[in-house]
Amino acid sequence: MYVADLYKNFYSEVIKTRILIIVAADVDALAACRILQQLFHSDNALYTLVPVTQKSEVVKAYQEHGDGISNVLLLNCGATWDVVEDCKPRDDNVVFYIADSHRPVHIHNVYNTSQVRLLMQANEDEGIPAYEELFREDDDADDLHLDELSIEDEIDKRRERRQWEEQRKKRLFDYTQFSYYGPATAVTMFEISWKMSRDTNDILWWAILGLSEQHITGKIDHNRYILEAGSLQAHVTRRNNASGALPSTSIAAINTVQISFDQELCLPLYSHWSLLESLQNTPSVMCAFKLWTQSGQRKLQEFLAELGLPLQQCKQQYASMDMSLRSHVKEWMCDAADKYGLDQLLFACFTGRCGYRDQFFASDAAYGLLALVESPVEQLWENFFQALDALSWSHTDTLRRGIQQAKGRLLAVAQQVQSFMNLGSIICAGPFLYGTLPDGSAHHRLFGCPSGLIQLAQCALRAHAASTRSRRLATLPLVLAAEYAADATYTLVVGVPPLSQGSPKNFFGQAFQQASSMTHCTFLDDFFHSPAVLVYAQDKGKFFDALMSLLV
Repeated sequence: MYVADLYKNFYSEVIKTRILIIVAADVDALAACRILQQLFHSDNALYTLVPVTQKSEVVKAYQEHGDGISNVLLLNCGATWDVVEDCKPRDDNVVFYIADSHRPVHIHNVYNTSQVRLLMQANEDEGIPAYEELFREDDDADDLHLDELSIEDEIDKRRERRQWEEQRKKRLFDYTQFSYYGPATAVTMFEISWKMSRDTNDILWWAILGLSEQHITGKIDHNRYILEAGSLQAHVTRRNNASGALPSTSIAAINTVQISFDQELCLPLYSHWSLLESLQNTPSVMCAFKLWTQSGQRKLQEFLAELGLPLQQCKQQYASMDMSLRSHVKEWMCDAADKYGLDQLLFACFTGRCGYRDQFFASDAAYGLLALVESPVEQLWENFFQALDALSWSHTDTLRRGIQQAKGRLLAVAQQVQSFMNLGSIICAGPFLYGTLPDGSAHHRLFGCPSGLIQLAQCALRAHAASTRSRRLATLPLVLAAEYAADATYTLVVGVPPLSQGSPKNFFGQAFQQASSMTHCTFLDDFFHSPAVLVYAQDKGKFFDALMSLLV
């Protein structure tokens, strides 16, 4: 059931008793969690915090920590599956509060009025079926009275029920056909604090990081990002005007988070890297120049020479570049962008600053946090709480370490894409493109998890589209497979939509489900993002055969 008043029907209820908070290991959920922590601490609210990466871990967390708990909050880990059915709460008074950006929301969560509260707005564009289209309260009564009907009436009744069932299946399929993302959960939590008149620049910055993570990972398109960034920019202006009364030299002003909003180069981490390395590892630039070829590398050097940027300057840290060159980089690049086919070289970016030393683009901070929370270690909670600390301006050294790790992730993606292109590893499998990572590859831990493999698939699809001369091949989606890092007996499979679709909506979640049903293969749909699944390694061949026949 959707909640209209988040303060009255959520916040004021959960602070009365200890609450169990189960958090997905992504930056948006991390930022949302940090906002709630700030609010809970000021109200002396008690909570238990558990990070998770899969649905089965949510169930386990509830079973282990749910005794005596009447309120459970799920951040980015509860919308797309039937939480009550799987968690099986012992008490009917247990309420699951779900704040989640994943869509579509499971229909049982939408219409469960007793034990589920959805902390998000119902959007007409989501096309949620009406209650009467999905549930018939008179089914049992109809069964009891069938014997009292004449043969003709009984036949008509059964035909009516069959037609209703067929229509129900169609409505459900239309509703669940695509997987996509709604507003960032961190932004929803910020709105709660704002309506309580308890928002701060710190809380606003964390909300911005949640939105930025959605943008850099391709969860939302550029137009959605601009629209939602505009709403947050209004809050930035409001907060800046409110803090303008402080003298700029006061201790309070110096230690206050300052947020600005401007057009910046769409080059990941360039202010923490060299300009050349950032260009070489930016997917859009890599594909525009085809940097996996020698001619592409020469073309990039020609581009820099035309800008008047010496190669030696471009190879050193951006912060160490000659000021006379650095101050004109953005202007010069934009002037030459059209000639070299560089689209959207600028984007609207938030910048956070605290004190005299610490300044970060929100996108760079999101890259760093993503690297921290997904760093390959045995214990998830180590990464999670390290990333949670990195959200604090008193732990920027941890964030800088995450940014260094993020550089390694971008390098790994670029190297693997280059290998794909040079070896011709991306092949046409009829209705889609297909690629697989060799077992034991250098970065198997990174690409053996859903977010890492999806990041690689998105870049590989752009590279393949840039390198092929076939218009048809340039409009196909891509399915990528790799050995699952946590269990080598399973293959991790992800799918990304075609570039020509122009939308991040993804149909592979439904397609994978149907392919598994056709083959009866061992199949696990345990991730919160449905276009990422696990297939038993020995069943991989027949699974892909079924997928090909399904999508033809």
